[in-house]
Amino acid sequence: MRRTVLASFALWASACALSLPATDPAGQSPTATPRSSITASPTRTPALAPSSTPEPTATRTPRPTNTPFPRVAFSDQPAEISYQVPLTVQKLTPFEATIHFELDRPAPGWLLYRPVLDEEQGWWAIPLAEGETVYQMPLVGLTPGTRYAVQVGIGEALETLRAPRLFGAKWGPVRFAAPALGEPELRFGVVGDSGFGDDKTRALIELMDGYDLDFVLHTGDSVYKIYEESSPAEAFAKKYFSMFAPLLLQAPIFPVLGNHDFDLPALADGRPYFVRAFPALADPSVPSSALGTWYSFERSGIQFIMLDSAAFHGSGGRGEQTAWLEERLADPSFRFSIPVFHTPPYTSGLHRGDGNALRLDWSELFEAAGVPLVFSGHDHNYERIERDGLTYVVSGGGSPVLYRKTQPVGGSQQFNARMHFVLVEISDVRLSLTAIDLDGKVLDRAIIPTRPG
Repeated sequence: MRRTVLASFALWASACALSLPATDPAGQSPTATPRSSITASPTRTPALAPSSTPEPTATRTPRPTNTPFPRVAFSDQPAEISYQVPLTVQKLTPFEATIHFELDRPAPGWLLYRPVLDEEQGWWAIPLAEGETVYQMPLVGLTPGTRYAVQVGIGEALETLRAPRLFGAKWGPVRFAAPALGEPELRFGVVGDSGFGDDKTRALIELMDGYDLDFVLHTGDSVYKIYEESSPAEAFAKKYFSMFAPLLLQAPIFPVLGNHDFDLPALADGRPYFVRAFPALADPSVPSSALGTWYSFERSGIQFIMLDSAAFHGSGGRGEQTAWLEERLADPSFRFSIPVFHTPPYTSGLHRGDGNALRLDWSELFEAAGVPLVFSGHDHNYERIERDGLTYVVSGGGSPVLYRKTQPVGGSQQFNARMHFVLVEISDVRLSLTAIDLDGKVLDRAIIPTRPG
């Protein structure tokens, strides 16, 4: 039976560092795209199941070794071992990052990581555990504001490593920036309903990749029509991970469940494959009886509350989740909170009535807590709605299948049936959003008022 390794380790003394060439496993040093106005042209060019769900059953802390390592080198040949779930960063703070990946079978190998611009230090190396396939590995002791590269190498000898592939496609290295302390400015993207694996969606992701995003929020339905592939693992690989590779290889993406994540072909052992793909996002404060499909994280003093709106459509956990939401909104340690979930409370689009029950349970909680902004998807369009002092944004424009306006909802300020993403920029004094379509044209701009929660 498969087990999950929860490996916790620090950045050790230089005795554990490897003496390496001046390039990372991909043979390139990444270039940083400076932040600029949204009218600037993007510049970066993107790269291109198991039947049972493994559960965490073991904890192991690798120890450093004083034995000198040879130089690390990656072969051009792919490893025989492949990813079931590719290497990604699923949690990120100024001092720690949680790395997750799943291999198709156990293999000897290493997790390698280093500061991108500190080539002389070499790579820190952590051995993969014998007999394990699923890894959630916290990298602790990171330096705030520093960019890191991470890669998995298969093989016992560090000079002849091979990188796993994802259903035949290259993957990695992954680079991420540990947030700077204080982080006075924050820039992130919002996109949803992207799961068809369409070329237009890929083009939209390439466009997003040029905006130097700190992270991305996904409003749900990350994979549609899972039955088109041989397994949920292959469907997620082709329609989510490979599609979002330009972003995932640079920054974390935080998704929420959509209604299609509960389609029968999307389940593994009765649970959404979503839980298998993003296990490190699970919030330890979520009740143990829940699926673990809602969570929260913090950036720049802002709490992002990632909710499961399917609880209102039969998936269970409605009362538990609402109680947890109340607790999160009552926490006074944040500047404010931004909830994200799939089904919109208000919409002028096709699914006008789907959020009625959700609105009854949650909207008053948002208002009382001073929530400035709520993101949802589900309707394949863009809409900005102002109700009771809140701004509700529907962003389901990752889909090439678009929905027209049905009946205008009260408070609707802007509606566009176009593929798009939303750029959000937050500073000490301002929260602004800009909806940008597939051609790079601005659909909508707004300044969102905020007040402490």
